[in-house]
Amino acid sequence: MALTSCQTALIHPSNAQMPAKKPATVTSESNWPENSQPVATVPTVTKIQTQAAKKSSTLKIRCPQEGDTLLAPKPLRGRFYRPLIVGHQGAPGYAPEETAKSYRLALQMGADYIEPDLVMSKDGVLIVRHENNLSETTNASQVYPNLIKTKIIDGVTETGVFSEDLTLTQIKKLRCNKGPYHVLTFEDYLRLAREESRKLHRPVGLIPEIKDSTYFHKLGFDPEMALVRLLNEYHYNNYFAPVIIQSTEVSDLKRLHNMVRDQLMQILGPPNESPADVVASGGTLTYGEMATPKGLRSIAQYAAWVAPEKNYIIPLTLKSKTMPPATNFVYEAHIAGLEVMPWTFRANDALVRKFYGGNEDNEYNRFFALGIDGLFTDYPDLAVKFRARYLAKCNDVHAKRSVSTDRR
Repeated sequence: MALTSCQTALIHPSNAQMPAKKPATVTSESNWPENSQPVATVPTVTKIQTQAAKKSSTLKIRCPQEGDTLLAPKPLRGRFYRPLIVGHQGAPGYAPEETAKSYRLALQMGADYIEPDLVMSKDGVLIVRHENNLSETTNASQVYPNLIKTKIIDGVTETGVFSEDLTLTQIKKLRCNKGPYHVLTFEDYLRLAREESRKLHRPVGLIPEIKDSTYFHKLGFDPEMALVRLLNEYHYNNYFAPVIIQSTEVSDLKRLHNMVRDQLMQILGPPNESPADVVASGGTLTYGEMATPKGLRSIAQYAAWVAPEKNYIIPLTLKSKTMPPATNFVYEAHIAGLEVMPWTFRANDALVRKFYGGNEDNEYNRFFALGIDGLFTDYPDLAVKFRARYLAKCNDVHAKRSVSTDRR
């Protein structure tokens, strides 16, 4: 089967730059995003990469279910191919998360989309941080010790210096804990994406996450309006723009459904927890209920994507004794009309070591075969490499199947 120009570019990325180091081992039992993910500083690559190459060469790629055209690789909006590879906060396996270096590296490695988390400054500017407690990832407590406070954020008590108490001018004086990097604004991020798109001669996808919307609205801020204003200014608010706006809350996405032409994504947290806006309004809806067929149909009324933690698809934990069978989540989401993007894939984490033989390709292989439409990863280069092999193999299988059907 002759590959399209898009697929050829995926298999032979001329602009890709491989990192000088192999990902660090992650020992956490959880696959939830870690704000302080360690930057990889591991031994030289040669021996480890050789071992990984041997494992990968014997891996039998599992294509989506036979005859299920719903799961066959096909184009997505914005000239990308599924599964989308999203650099989770850039490429935090190799560089400090949510910094210019991390985002540029992710794109050089071949990531389709790069993800910024968004909170607000005192003067109403969207900045790129995973949480509004800036003491978690910057030197804010050292620079502004007089502004250290204790607050309750979505039911959790935290102490530190918070973004909503600092103007942008004050925030720009901060440095990230893991290096001499400034905190980016969302506008900085948009400019970076445009610049990298020109350099790489390909589209760069944007997938911003609005953090703590209900909390900020109670303080008098409007993160959705601030987001839409910048999307309009940079001409990203249109059907053809490679933009997906995500949130763990529901009301902000429903509001955005009437404000933008971009796609929306509902993030699903732990099954027994509820979105912050649901809790604030006295509701009882849980993420687990949102993951049912009925719940997924409701999500599809306002969003095009659903982003579950990986356990919703393969219920695997370190307490598991054997590899469990996959759930019907991907199938049911597709039936509801939703694209599926699980999170977060991390090379050599504890689950990969215990259940996938220490080879991240084994994990990608299983999830790809279930028909996921994208994934969040801290190591974009590893996902891009496997996807190239997957697309070449599975599109060829799909083409042969189609030819055989036509001959009948």
